[in-house]
Amino acid sequence: MVDAGVDLSPLLQLTALRELCVGGEVVTDDVTKEVLSQLSGLQRLGVFPAKQFTDRGLLALTGLRQLTQLAVGRCCISYGMSERFSPHRTDSYGEYGRSLELQQQDSLSPVWLQLLRRCVRSKSCGQLALEQLASEQQALDLASEQHAAEQAAERSSEQSSEQASEQASEQATEQASDQSSEQHASQASEQQASEQQSSEQSSEQSSQQQASEQALELASEQLASEQLASEQLTALQAGSQARLAGLEQQLAAAAVRAVDLCRQLAAAQVRARDLKRRLAAAAAGPAAPCVQLAGRAAAP
Repeated sequence: MVDAGVDLSPLLQLTALRELCVGGEVVTDDVTKEVLSQLSGLQRLGVFPAKQFTDRGLLALTGLRQLTQLAVGRCCISYGMSERFSPHRTDSYGEYGRSLELQQQDSLSPVWLQLLRRCVRSKSCGQLALEQLASEQQALDLASEQHAAEQAAERSSEQSSEQASEQASEQATEQASDQSSEQHASQASEQQASEQQSSEQSSEQSSQQQASEQALELASEQLASEQLASEQLTALQAGSQARLAGLEQQLAAAAVRAVDLCRQLAAAQVRARDLKRRLAAAAAGPAAPCVQLAGRAAAP
């Protein structure tokens, strides 16, 4: 229930609004025309109670083409618009209290069209509703004519396409026959060229086979020479290793001899030092022993 004077225009900003139930003194025919009838996305609408809502308000609601259910109760609509003309009659409430309920069904017209046909019964807006219904019928007839024209154009286009297809098929058949003879001649020339190419390929393959055999023989000779060189290198390596082993043995013997010489030298040095000590001791003693020692040293 909305009081009189309240602005309902903000509802126009609710583009996703699908259901609405409104009533009160604010709901008038003018508000219905300016606001409620502009809510094009509404699917379910309820108006009750509203003393200022009349047949003209119902006519304005015919602009809601998405409606699937409409319920009007306790409003000032005429008897011709009220539920007593509906197969789903409900109780009324006197002059101020007539009701109406319409809904979308498979066997019925859209809700807006059911409502428009009811508005034709109204004394206050029946003429306007009749003119609107005639306009809708003209638009429907025009749409039907356009649809029929489009279907005729489609059929004509299909016939033209079929004729063009038949002509293309005949031309294709003629071209196919021409192409068949050309293909026979082409196949004969291709076969002759293929035979010539086969003979050329055979001769080329034989020459390639000879070249391959020659290359194989040359490779075998090279492999034999490489094996011989490898054997010679192995023999040289074996001789070198033998000579190296002999040299190592000789070097070891020389080292042994060097060690012996070093030992002999060391022994000789020891004897020499001993002799020096004796000589020194003799020089420090009496002369006779010195002369005797000298005589012994001079004796053979």
